[in-house]
Amino acid sequence: MSQQVQINYQQIAVQCNSVCEVAEAQLKTMEEMLERIKANSSTLLNAQTAALEKSIMGERDALTEEIQALRALTSQQAKQGIINTNNHDKRYEHRNDSIEAARRLKTRIDMLASKKLVEFNGLLDMLLSKSISESYERLRGGDNGMVVVDSHT
Repeated sequence: MSQQVQINYQQIAVQCNSVCEVAEAQLKTMEEMLERIKANSSTLLNAQTAALEKSIMGERDALTEEIQALRALTSQQAKQGIINTNNHDKRYEHRNDSIEAARRLKTRIDMLASKKLVEFNGLLDMLLSKSISESYERLRGGDNGMVVVDSHT
């Protein structure tokens, strides 16, 4: 016994686009936060922070490409309009794949934003702590009348 089902690809495309828009907004927010962090700690930036930033931006670019590809796919599917099918048809089984793919992308973006930004902040905290420690050692050496001469001198 087969049931007749309607698949509205236009509605699926709209739902997918909504999730993609939220995901893109999250990427933009993450990028703005990263820029603010960099601006507020410019003296601490080094090769480590540059490598981590490059990694974050690489992941961001890959996710942006995946969003664009998913949007193109759902746009193409939306042109099909509403299709009548039965629930044993392969199209019926895959009707929500685009929405699920968009949700998985959004989850990955949320993980990137939370995990990598925390990692970046942690690295800057470590570098700040190291810088403070070095400054304290220099000050402490100067208070005792000691002169520190490097090995090259």
